[in-house]
Formats: sequence, structure tokens, C-alpha cells
Amino acid sequence: MTDWMRRIALKISNALGSPWSIAMALVAVGGFVICLGRWGYSQELLWTFTSCLTVVTFIMVFILQNAQNRHERVLQVKLDELLRAVEGARNH
Repeated sequence: MTDWMRRIALKISNALGSPWSIAMALVAVGGFVICLGRWGYSQELLWTFTSCLTVVTFIMVFILQNAQNRHERVLQVKLDELLRAVEGARNH
């Protein structure tokens, strides 16, 4: 189970780190502004947009934390290898 979750989190974090994700976010905000202009400002539309934004933000926090944890583990392994390889290196 964790293997497929790791693969999905890796693909999503790579996709969200691309310029396309910024463009998609700008399109979404632009769509919201167009909806406001077309249907007028309503509390229901604002609640819908805010709810969607909250859900996306909640999911993104976990995906980004997963990517950061993976990066930190890889960095620690590489630093440990360097400490072992260098004669007289201090590890405290």
C-alpha cells in the first residue's frame, strides 16, 4: 500500500512543481472571477470556491510534506556516506 502511495505522491509533487500547475491555478482564479462577473457575487458561490480551495490546500500540505520527508531522508543518507568516506571527519 505504501509503495503505490509513494509513487502517486511523487508524481503529484513533480507535477505541482511545474510551471503548468501555476498556469492552471491562474486559470482557476480567472474562472472564478469570470463566474463572479457572470452570475454576480453570491454567498453560495463564495462558499463553494472557499470549500474547494480548503480541500485542495489540505491535500497539498500532505503531498508537500511527503516530498520534503523523502528529500530529507536522501540528503541524510548522502551526508552519512560522505562522513564515512572522509578520513578524520567529525560526526558529532
